[in-house]
Amino acid sequence: MVASSSAVSSALSKCRGEAIRAFLILQGIDLQRLVVRAFGDSKPPVKGTSPAARAKNRRVEFKPPVKGTSPAARVKNRRVEFKLINGR
Repeated sequence: MVASSSAVSSALSKCRGEAIRAFLILQGIDLQRLVVRAFGDSKPPVKGTSPAARAKNRRVEFKPPVKGTSPAARVKNRRVEFKLINGR
């Protein structure tokens, strides 16, 4: 059985995200603060299949889970979320 291109992309995206998470943990970041979300090729910010578009879609994004600077938002933002979106 041959895996679909999308399935391979999603698996690769997840592996890359987990590798980055492991690196950050080795650098001293508390593992409870890191969440990996891998989207494979399902949410590319740049449309197209050119080498330039694909390169822009291979990235890691670090985002705080809550916007704002209130004390409650700051507490929630102590958890760092990142997502890896892999272009083909």
